[in-house]
Amino acid sequence: MKYLHDFWIYQKGTGQVLNRSELIQDVMGVEYLLPERFRLEPDWVVALLAALVYSGDIVPYIPGKEFSAINIAALSATPLQDLIEFKHVKKPKGIPTGPLKVLFEFLGLAPGIAIELAQGKSGPVEQLQTRIAHFVKKLVMAAQKIQTGIPFWGKNLLQEDEIVSCRQKMEGTKTFLESIK
Repeated sequence: MKYLHDFWIYQKGTGQVLNRSELIQDVMGVEYLLPERFRLEPDWVVALLAALVYSGDIVPYIPGKEFSAINIAALSATPLQDLIEFKHVKKPKGIPTGPLKVLFEFLGLAPGIAIELAQGKSGPVEQLQTRIAHFVKKLVMAAQKIQTGIPFWGKNLLQEDEIVSCRQKMEGTKTFLESIK
């Protein structure tokens, strides 16, 4: 999946598509996904593409239909042979749901909420803001605790360099989370 993602990020410009012929090649009468590297048959390519659609990373096109994370149910209702004959894939328009899913998951929220956010619903933003405030508060408390030390049998569990490193990482995370607000 990483290769496919890198391929269109680094090889294709904005608004361009990745054609089926760039991915699927014929080797002695059998089609494969990038035979020199992966050698996946078209049935498995469809499964891979479906996973990328579900995660919000791509939008495949078959004549008359485009599939995105928002209409994933339509993808599953489409006959396999139609999906195998996809014409091209492209980056989704609008808010990139992939990174948002990672952020939601990092903050302990359901990653699927990112799709609701892409649909323009306000509930995910409110949940995100509440969770960020909670995390920032915990980070501040943890940073204070580390600064005063964590005693164990009369000695501090962390060395001075570990304390500095942990505080820098916590401050960086806090700054990032506050920037999202």
